[in-house]
Amino acid sequence: MEQDMECQGEAAMSENRDARAEQPVFRRLKEFQVRTARHAFRRLYEAEDSSRRFLVADEPGLGKTLVAAGVIAQSIDHLREKGIKRIDVIYICSNQAIARQNVNRL
Repeated sequence: MEQDMECQGEAAMSENRDARAEQPVFRRLKEFQVRTARHAFRRLYEAEDSSRRFLVADEPGLGKTLVAAGVIAQSIDHLREKGIKRIDVIYICSNQAIARQNVNRL
């Protein structure tokens, strides 16, 4: 049983390394951020019970903006593959100073 869990963990890590190769934006993300971005994308687009919304909430400074960049990159690729030509990304922020700081990260 323990060995099976190790194999699953290795497979997940391998998947994350593959994801980084797929998405250039993933190269600047930490492993937990890549996993979060991949999970959010799957919940939004691939899950049988997919959702139109996904909330990422954690402590300040853990990279929610970078996770969002990973989700956006995957979403744009996915929508382009489906033939959607116009893709709008709307960024809503609580104040202008944070928006200026984060807009270049996205």
